[in-house]
Amino acid sequence: MKLKVRKVIPIILILVMHMSCKIIKGQQTGQSKTLTNLIGKKISSDSLDIFLEGQMKVLDVPGVSVAIINDGRVVYHTVKGYADSETKKKVNEKTIFEGASLSKPLFAYFVMGFVEEGKLDLDRPLYEYLPYDDIANDERYKKITARMVLSHTTGLPNWRF
Repeated sequence: MKLKVRKVIPIILILVMHMSCKIIKGQQTGQSKTLTNLIGKKISSDSLDIFLEGQMKVLDVPGVSVAIINDGRVVYHTVKGYADSETKKKVNEKTIFEGASLSKPLFAYFVMGFVEEGKLDLDRPLYEYLPYDDIANDERYKKITARMVLSHTTGLPNWRF
């Protein structure tokens, strides 16, 4: 049984709201770690674990893997629950979760950062930045812009063989 993405999204959103921003500091104290967010609120990793377990029960989420990364360094990581609740196979560090559409807002955030820095024009064809030989014979390819990709209006199918 695959984890249902619709069950994973609420727990991620609740976690983000609970932490109120990215973690800026982590301090080890015994087994627990104290995490501090951008507004100075502190929470222990034990409290975060209890929070996650509670939300998993409330939202009927069978398993999660949560990592909080700051400045390219993992300051908190945990795995909980089952990758397959029927066989009771537990989630571990190598469990693969389907990201589905969860990566879209992050990708858009980084793209818009490039736009703000003047490194990317939303309306310039993408092939001018990075040619892609696999579809170069399709004339539509030369019309695709970052704006079209971000708004899902490229006209290309959402799959490939």
